[in-house]
Amino acid sequence: MVNGKLDRNKAYDQARSGVKNILKANPSISLVLDIHRDGVREGVKLVTTVNNKPTAQIMFFNGMSRFRGTGDIDYLYNPNLRDNLALSLQMKMTAEAY
Repeated sequence: MVNGKLDRNKAYDQARSGVKNILKANPSISLVLDIHRDGVREGVKLVTTVNNKPTAQIMFFNGMSRFRGTGDIDYLYNPNLRDNLALSLQMKMTAEAY
């Protein structure tokens, strides 16, 4: 909420100071996840069955900060891109093991 209005365009800018404060107060935190429960039509439930139990479906989304045709987007450079991708793969493999 910005000035009483929902403004998703600056969501990360708005969240940044709060996240920084939390990380400063809790230096043992080594991973921050951005978890969404939106982005699908009203009434859609992303659920599957695992071991006969209803289970939420998840998707790991990694912003690549690049365009197919022109390559990297300079102002969105992410020095941790490869590590982020590797972590997502490890989390996916661990989740599938369960």
